[in-house]
Amino acid sequence: MKQLRYVSAKVVPGLLLGVLMFTLGACGDESDSGKDTTSNGEDGVGDNDIADASTAGDGSTLDSAEQDTTAQVCIPNELPADDFWVVYGLKGRVPGDNFDEFDLFVRGPDGGNPLSPGDPEPLSITSFSLTGQEFQWCQDTEVVPLSCVKGCTVDDSLTWIAVGLPVPNPEWLDENNANYDPAYDCLKSAKEVPNAAKGFTVQLGKLDVNLKAQMIKGAIFANLAHFEFANERMYYSKQVACPGASCIYDIYYRDLSAQGNVNEEFKILTFPPEDDINDSIYKGYFHVSRDGKALTLLNPTIRSQSYYMWENGNLIFLKELCQQKQNEQCIGTGSQYTDRDPVALSPDNKSLVTFTIAESVQRVWKYVSNVAVEPLWSNVVAVPQGSDYNSNACMHMTEDWQFKQVVGLQYHPEGQHVLYLGHSECGAFGTKANTDIMEMPISLIGSGQKIKTGDIRSITQNPRVNGVANIVISTFDVSPSGKTLVFAGTPSVDPKTRQPLGNNNQSTFTDKELYYIGWNGCGKKQITKDVKWEVTTVKAIPPREMN
Repeated sequence: MKQLRYVSAKVVPGLLLGVLMFTLGACGDESDSGKDTTSNGEDGVGDNDIADASTAGDGSTLDSAEQDTTAQVCIPNELPADDFWVVYGLKGRVPGDNFDEFDLFVRGPDGGNPLSPGDPEPLSITSFSLTGQEFQWCQDTEVVPLSCVKGCTVDDSLTWIAVGLPVPNPEWLDENNANYDPAYDCLKSAKEVPNAAKGFTVQLGKLDVNLKAQMIKGAIFANLAHFEFANERMYYSKQVACPGASCIYDIYYRDLSAQGNVNEEFKILTFPPEDDINDSIYKGYFHVSRDGKALTLLNPTIRSQSYYMWENGNLIFLKELCQQKQNEQCIGTGSQYTDRDPVALSPDNKSLVTFTIAESVQRVWKYVSNVAVEPLWSNVVAVPQGSDYNSNACMHMTEDWQFKQVVGLQYHPEGQHVLYLGHSECGAFGTKANTDIMEMPISLIGSGQKIKTGDIRSITQNPRVNGVANIVISTFDVSPSGKTLVFAGTPSVDPKTRQPLGNNNQSTFTDKELYYIGWNGCGKKQITKDVKWEVTTVKAIPPREMN
């Protein structure tokens, strides 16, 4: 028997550290930059002025009340009536105590246990569900407790759970290595030997009516680059080859419905396409629509970004964004693009919205998947042509709705707006970033109208101060009805006393807690407060049917 000495996966299962991954970091580049550019043909149809903000596609001015289609009366400190559960991840923050521990919890619309009315404490999923369960690779290898230290994720119906597994050191399987351990020889006959250098490994389980996990024997999926649950399916990608510096991935799904067979694997595509591999820096990421019927995939290269959708067995090429072309060929180097740049797919899977950053402009785009038309775009933030965007953006953001980058993006369930998380770090070192959850009408994108104050609405309305009132938001989601948003942000009050925290309280800079807020911007409420634990992921789901 060995002491616990498994190696960590090279590709940390970020997806598995919670239930919903929002893209972090800036977007990439595209051709044509600057405040006064208009584009057509090659780069889409855009508007050429970013001053001010808010007109609709027909040119009529929209105020924030008209944009809020919930038509709710804003009652301060009162959340809208809504029916949802929120699944959120807590990560330990205390070295030597709970550091890097991770578990998933559930709360209802009142912030308490959804199965025990009046109980203010959350419903534990993983810490309860996995207690006493163990795992070992082979009969004579070490038995380790099954936990979420390597990550956990659940599906929207709270029926399925995937648990990250510790991966054996490749040296233990190599007979020519001094650290060879014959106890692991059973893995030599496995369909695929887990290897941390190739990805992460998970075991699949089912949650019973009491949310107790029953892990499925043999349902182990090794060397995954990415993994997502979506509407009775599990999707995942695996690296299959690396011709030169670029790598190719196969993407699969398994049917988790009552009629499906979890042991049956369906390959849906290989990505990037053969004619789009040169200089690709794709890493296996994709985004699945909530109905599980469509995927969006981004293929970044050292000079461009290409957008694709997969639906009904077909891979659809949408657009290549290129900063510089010569003889119809994209040239240049130094792209800032990644395959995790923010994208949002509409509820009907027919359009896609994304934000990109070139050297001198941040731009929002709208693509239509089933119509052969150029994408629409609008400039959001611009700096003088020829100057570096990252170095100069803060000096040219003159409106409260402008942010240096977008780090989270999704359609509102009603399909007429996108919600996104704006993020700017423009203060001195050590000061708080400025963040807000924003709402943009889809009709605004590429409308040809000037963006004026009121077009883009701030839902959270954080003040631009370096104090407790400025809640720095890291991730968010919207309830199925669209009435409530849930987000992780720096703490502002002590939930026990409901008194504001002081500006010198260090947790208001380093911790993240769970919040609810109405889509209309009313009723913002901090739900959790425990400096030992940080909220890292949030996902709003329909209430589970408890039979």
